[in-house]
Amino acid sequence: MTTIIGIKARDGVVLASDKQASMGNIVEDKRAQKIIPITDYILLAGSGTVADLQHIAKILKTELKLRELYSRRTMNVIEAANLLSHLLYQNRFYLNPLGLLIAGPINSKEFGIYSLDGIGAISEIKDYFAEGSGGVIALGTLEAEYNPDITVRDAIKLAEKALKSSIARDVFSGYGIEIYTITKKGVEKLFLEAQK
Repeated sequence: MTTIIGIKARDGVVLASDKQASMGNIVEDKRAQKIIPITDYILLAGSGTVADLQHIAKILKTELKLRELYSRRTMNVIEAANLLSHLLYQNRFYLNPLGLLIAGPINSKEFGIYSLDGIGAISEIKDYFAEGSGGVIALGTLEAEYNPDITVRDAIKLAEKALKSSIARDVFSGYGIEIYTITKKGVEKLFLEAQK
């Protein structure tokens, strides 16, 4: 399992995750990528089986690229979330349980985050969300400190604090923090070391 976080800010969105991948009681990977760029401006974060996350991300990347080529326009995060929902539902008997967050621009001024379960149910995230084995722990910090007028800069600090809290208490989360931001400037990535 893992901890993934999405925070909506007034000037963009933040996705964050820990870096640990586990296989039963064993730490399989200390540098697992749980946030995957789908396009230059849309990101997918996942908790659950890393192989399933990578598989569905590859399909989504390909399908979005094809749709952009055929339509000759850029897809927004709402269209990407709906396509992802369809893909998850089609593969519902083949994938292990997944919790997903997809984030990106809605239009030139707005950014969105959507949560999807393993069979494709979509929920729009209006403020923040945490998923995975450490998600409940992270939610405590997010609930206590989130402000609807938060900036991306402050959302980065909040995501870091929430993930450090999760890493301290959840045995399936750890070994670093990866944070992505999506703003009008584009996508930026940060990596922070964290003790287990």
